[in-house]
Amino acid sequence: MPTPTVSLILPCLNEAATIGKCIETAWKVFRSHHLKGEVVVGDCGSTDGSPEIAGKLGARVVGVDGLGYGNAYLSAIQASSGRFIVMVDSDGTYEVNDLPKFVRALESGYDYVVGNRFKGGIKPNAMPFLHQAIGNPLLSLMVKLMSGSKANDSYCGLRAFTRDAFERMNPRAKGMEFALELCIRAARLGLKETEIPTPYYPRRAPSKLRTIRDGWRSLRFVLLFGR
Repeated sequence: MPTPTVSLILPCLNEAATIGKCIETAWKVFRSHHLKGEVVVGDCGSTDGSPEIAGKLGARVVGVDGLGYGNAYLSAIQASSGRFIVMVDSDGTYEVNDLPKFVRALESGYDYVVGNRFKGGIKPNAMPFLHQAIGNPLLSLMVKLMSGSKANDSYCGLRAFTRDAFERMNPRAKGMEFALELCIRAARLGLKETEIPTPYYPRRAPSKLRTIRDGWRSLRFVLLFGR
């Protein structure tokens, strides 16, 4: 098989209701935009048939030791081979059809590209009010002030970067803080970065986020790592 240009990476923990559509859309996007791509799923021990669905649809499934958002991404990215890496959550909340916009930004010379849900449009019932009005804006502002990041939505689950940029960033966070770490490291390294508006849709399954627990972990991470 030829080496892919784009590696689409999906983290997964029991996303049988949505992961199939994400993968099918990705293949359609690759074909319609003449992109050599691969889909790699980092699965953290799903028990609902998600890995089987992904495998039947042509994705490469990487078994991940242990739980964690960052853990899933790190394992899957390390198993991928594309020059451009695109991250997207597999819960159906992001527009996979936006993938070419992120790839074009990388092709034009950017090292790191982050989606912006606030500019792209957060659909009704897609994000809790406290997350939308306080949590995400506050964390994003703190990341910008403490690191110089250009990301206005530092927890957006759709982003892209070159493989060289990923290797230079060398992220290590195993949990949700992984998204914040990427923004901070990209800024500190002086990577050429930009953001792209992207819509955000409601989940079909219950969210795995825990507002108080994950909010505290994120705040603590920014305060300690962002100094």
